[in-house]
Parts: sequence; C-alpha cells; structure tokens
Amino acid sequence: MKVIALATPRNSILALDLVRGFAAIEVMLTHLRGGNWVEFGALPTSQRTSVVELFFLSTRLGHEAVLIFFVLSGFLVGGNLISRLRAGRFSIADYAIDRGTRILIPLVPACVLTVSINLGIFSDAVGALQAVGNVFGLNGVLVDTLPRNAPLWSLAYEIWFYVLAGAVAAIFTGKTGPLALMAILFAALVFAKLGALYVLFWSFGALTAQMRCHSTLARRQCLVGLAMVALGLIAYQLGATSKSFSNIVLLSPAHAETLICLGFCASIPALDGNWVNQALAPAGNVIRFISQISFSLYLIHDPINAWLCVLLPKSDKIDPVSIGAFFVKMAACLLAAYVFWLLFERTSFAVRRAIKASLRVGHAEEIGAV
Repeated sequence: MKVIALATPRNSILALDLVRGFAAIEVMLTHLRGGNWVEFGALPTSQRTSVVELFFLSTRLGHEAVLIFFVLSGFLVGGNLISRLRAGRFSIADYAIDRGTRILIPLVPACVLTVSINLGIFSDAVGALQAVGNVFGLNGVLVDTLPRNAPLWSLAYEIWFYVLAGAVAAIFTGKTGPLALMAILFAALVFAKLGALYVLFWSFGALTAQMRCHSTLARRQCLVGLAMVALGLIAYQLGATSKSFSNIVLLSPAHAETLICLGFCASIPALDGNWVNQALAPAGNVIRFISQISFSLYLIHDPINAWLCVLLPKSDKIDPVSIGAFFVKMAACLLAAYVFWLLFERTSFAVRRAIKASLRVGHAEEIGAV
C-alpha cells in the first residue's frame, strides 16, 4: 500500500486550496445573505419552502468556515514551522518577517478601508486607538473589532497564533533569551481573554502536517472525519441562536467545534492524495485563483457589503429584484477582493524578499496562510 507523506505545507495542494477558497466564499455568503434578506422566519409564509430553507441554512455556516481557516493555518504555517525545527533550519528572524508581511500588508489597508467606509458612508468615526488595536490583533482584548468588518475578530487569533508558535519554536532552538518567554506570557494573557480553545484547533492542524499513513487508511480515516464534521455542523447549527426555529442542544458549542476541527484534520491526509488532486486538476486554475484571493476576500467583503446595503437595502421577500441585488453584491465583493489582492496581498512576497535582502536574513518563502 502507498504511504502518504503530506506535502510540505508551502506547496499547493488543490484540495486544500479548494477548501480554503470555499471557506472564504462561505463567510462572504453568510454576510451577504444576512444583509440582503430578513431571517427565514420573517419571509412570507408562501416563500418558506424547503429550497429556500436549504439556501438559508447553507449560508449561515460562516463561523464553521472560520474554524476550517484556523485548522488550515495551523497545517500550513504551524506544520512548516515544525518541519523547519526538526530539520534544524528554523530562524526567528525569517519567521517574524514571513508572518509579519503576510498578515500586515493586506490587513493595514483593509483596516484603512473599513475606517473610511465607516466614516464616509455611515458618518461613524473610529478612534485611532481602536484602528491600531485591530492592526495588531488586540481587538477583543483591549479594543472592539472595527464596526462593519466582523471577520476581523479572527485576525486577533491568527496574529497571536503566530506570536505564540514563533516564541515556543525560538525557545526550542536554544538561541533565545527572555524575550521569547515574555512573548509567551503576553500571548497567554491575550488568549486568556480571547479563549484558548482555538489555539488547540490551530495546533491540531500543525500536528496533522506531520502525519504519515497508508492511502487506504487515509481514505477510511477521511470518511470518519467527514462524518465527524457533519455531526459537528448539525450540532452547532441546531444549538445556534435563531429567530426561525427552536434551539435543540445536542452538544455544547465547544464540543461541536471540536468535532468539526478534529474531523477536518482526519480528512486532510486523503485530501492530499494524488487521486483527489488529479480529479481537481481540470479546474486547477480556477481553484488556485479563488484560493489566492481568499484572504483578501475575507478581509474586505464585509465593509463592501455594508456599503452596498445602503444602495440595495435588505428585502423582506425573495423576488427578482432582491435576487439580482444579491448577485450584484457578490460580484462586487469578488471584484473588489481581486483588485485588493493585486494592489496589496500579491506584493507581500516581493516585500518580504526585499526586507530579507536588506537585512541579509535567510530567504523569502511563500507559506500559505489563511
């Protein structure tokens, strides 16, 4: 039997690119649908059909999609970090430049855009302290997340995942002093406020990158993993707050989230298999494109949507006008994300390489991040 050794996290894996792109689109659709129509229970009775119910259900999975982002980030970034540690090639300077440029180059203009839309469209001034706090991942800790860009809540976690993982890795190299311990202490204080469970999910992804298993076992494991994801999704959705149905608590939110993340981790070895990626190869260019712009889409779709909702307000019924408005908003968000990616995110690798060249530190690496 063939043994699957997971691809090095920096390499493109079409199946995971597809998951990453789909997760970003799901988060966008969750916000677009919520801004375009009233909740399902408020629609006219004649429109509450099973098809409409399925559409509304499929566009309320944004939180679960973010959990997948966390696991993917752990796999891609944490997995690469562990591999470099094991090979004796980890450099804290390399790591800090890689992660800092990957996050900040898109995040800073996304925050500027959000502040501008809040002020220019809604006359809602955002304080400098709040804006700076969001840039450095202190939203949810010392400041609130910027208005009209709810997805930024997860960037606080992402930034501190990186800080904590880098500091722990630096200690393992034995070449660091008290700064790493101070970084770990500060990260611990941050996660004491944000919640530490998601650190575990990120770690699941990082450890999954080190797995080796036979192809047959990987496929069986994938089936079990997908069943766990499905059970977690059902349990989380049934327990989630809704104005359209009564909650049914099968599992606590934390247990449902854990099932989703562990199940996805169990599925990754099979998703990395050649047969999956060969099947996806005909759509490879589209998948890679959506994956490439996924971070930009995640960062800016919510303020763009808020702006568009001023022009195309929420509807209390499903009709050609509201359906058209929904697709206009979706196309506008995708186009804006592509332009944003061209202007900012795409430049991050070149900036990273230039910084390293000027400091004579290591070499630039393109490591996927979510």
